[in-house]
Amino acid sequence: MAMDTITRVSQETQAEARSLWPAVLPVPDLMPWACFLASLTLFLLFAFRSWTLPILDPDYWWLRWAGEQMLMGIYPHANVLSWTSPDAAWITHESAIELVYALAGDRWIILIRGGVISATGLLLGFVAWRRSSALATTLALAWVTLLIVYGRGERALSWGNLMLAATLALLSGRPTSWRFAVASIVVGIWASVHGSFIIGVFIVAVYSWRWGLVAAVLSLANPVGWRVWELILGYGTSAGTKPFVHQALQEWFAPDLSDPLTILRVGLLLLGGVMILWHGPWRGRVVWLTLTALSLRYQRFMEIAAIASLPWFTDAIARIVPRYPMPSPVPLFAAATLGLAALMPEKHFDGAKFPPGFPFAQLTGHRLWNDYNLGGFLGEHGVKVFWDARVDCYPIAVLGDGSTIETSHDERMQRLDDWRIDTVVTARPAIADQLAESGWSESGQYGQLKVYRRSTATQQGPE
Repeated sequence: MAMDTITRVSQETQAEARSLWPAVLPVPDLMPWACFLASLTLFLLFAFRSWTLPILDPDYWWLRWAGEQMLMGIYPHANVLSWTSPDAAWITHESAIELVYALAGDRWIILIRGGVISATGLLLGFVAWRRSSALATTLALAWVTLLIVYGRGERALSWGNLMLAATLALLSGRPTSWRFAVASIVVGIWASVHGSFIIGVFIVAVYSWRWGLVAAVLSLANPVGWRVWELILGYGTSAGTKPFVHQALQEWFAPDLSDPLTILRVGLLLLGGVMILWHGPWRGRVVWLTLTALSLRYQRFMEIAAIASLPWFTDAIARIVPRYPMPSPVPLFAAATLGLAALMPEKHFDGAKFPPGFPFAQLTGHRLWNDYNLGGFLGEHGVKVFWDARVDCYPIAVLGDGSTIETSHDERMQRLDDWRIDTVVTARPAIADQLAESGWSESGQYGQLKVYRRSTATQQGPE
């Protein structure tokens, strides 16, 4: 009798699900496998770039340089890469990644990057998977992967996303002491990986304020201790030279609603919020509201808001869509990663952006100005640079004048004179054209990079 009742209830549930499903769509019995394959496709789209493109991000070079210094027994505390502010203090807060990149070298960097992105996608799939709701799993995975833009490459932000996904994977299950303990340890490690560890402290505290305090204390177990908090909070409050970041770097701008892709991402994030506010618990609402407010000020946080909100968004979707059981996609994601690894490019660096034959030695001792994005590449190869992406260790005068040279046609030449620049390395046609028109001589082109030297007629001479 009990078995008959169970069978009848199951049949009624399936009949209800079928009645909710539009007749024009595939037969519901095929839906679990369709969602299973769709989830695999989403994973491949998410991870494909990380296995098939060469290294493109300029931050990679100074991260690797710092790691190489550590391997030689020198922990970097000053901005020795530059000639404009060599004594300025530098608080490096990504030491774990720097060491990994130094150890990986040229040979293994693509494998490391692909592994990080694939592991992030695998964990997102684990967090989004709902055994009884194939459609909710796929829709949630599509939602979160579309919102991740900046964290798909070799930059440190990608590692921060991985740590966030790992923290959520631990906390989104049945709460236990061991889960909280391991999540707190992950946050402690995260503090040596990327500044987004503060989001990890917040997430743990939302689940348990006591364990949030533990995570905050463990975050101090990094090479610079409490100063990492000072540095990261400075970025958020625009302290010191941090306003330059918010004024000059696009990822730190508010979302540009004239851009179709940005409109789509903002719309998806708000849609997620509607679902969480409608069907989610208070924890999900607090996380989404807090991080969405942050991401509407600085668009780079949109993907962090999406990853952090993923468990509650998935639950909310599962409440309103027809339910069909689905096998876990995680084993298939792991198998697909092995296939992606076979696509690793032979050339690990973009030869046009980072030319292998660049004459670094010829630039020794020159008062050089370089494009902002070239600073790490030049510095890692022994060239003293005007500036690079580590803006927290440059005075505002250097950042301001460097930006003026890079962007202002009317003031460019005067700023070059003020700094007594005798050599320029640039990939920007507008700068190259003006230098040529002003009598500077081109001493060589290497990939996209051109080297210009001040001619005798325009030479300012040393200070």
